[in-house]
Amino acid sequence: MLITIFSFLSILMIFVRLYSMNSVFSITREKNKFSERITVFVLIFEILTIGFFVFFSSFRYLLPPALLFLRTRQFHYLIFENLSVGLIVYVLIDFFLLSTFYPLNHILKFFNRTVLTFVFLLNILLGAMMFMI
Repeated sequence: MLITIFSFLSILMIFVRLYSMNSVFSITREKNKFSERITVFVLIFEILTIGFFVFFSSFRYLLPPALLFLRTRQFHYLIFENLSVGLIVYVLIDFFLLSTFYPLNHILKFFNRTVLTFVFLLNILLGAMMFMI
């Protein structure tokens, strides 16, 4: 059940990111800041989701009996089964989103660019860690 929840959240985040990319390219200037804030919020939420996933995978022996599935080999098989597809999707979408923010010089300030860069790079790192567990 936990794997289903994390899979659903990952797919949901991918669709929200695609919507955010579309918003950055097609919406008006007034709504652009809202789109950027939603994108950053979604990425922070995704980092927290991946962090919880890593926490539950690392400390799976301390989990209650309802989550004993995390200790089985089927759990590891499900993680490694989609390693290449998930990692490629994470990295490509993150790099594409990162590249879309830099031409918007009038909207983003230096601080926002720095924060976005660290958030995106941390997201790529945690996404790669999630699929390597």
